[in-house]
Amino acid sequence: MVTTTLFCLFLLLNENEKVSNLKKFTLLNNELNYLATLSTWSKWGLWSACSVTCGGCGKQRRVRACYGKNQHCP
Repeated sequence: MVTTTLFCLFLLLNENEKVSNLKKFTLLNNELNYLATLSTWSKWGLWSACSVTCGGCGKQRRVRACYGKNQHCP
C-alpha cells in the first residue's frame, strides 16, 4: 500500500522572527486553507531509501515544495 501525505506550510515571518515561532501559525487554519488556494507545487523529489531491508514492511518518502502566490517555482 502506498500513501502520500502532503504538507503545505506558509510561514508569514518577518526578518526578525525565527522558525521557532512555527507553532503559532498552526492555529491559523482558515488563513492557511485560503493561502493554499493561491499556491503552486514543485515537481516531486526522488524516493528515499526504504527504511528496512528485505522481508519487512518499510517506509519510503518523497517531497515537493508548496510555493505561495508571490514566490517562484523551480
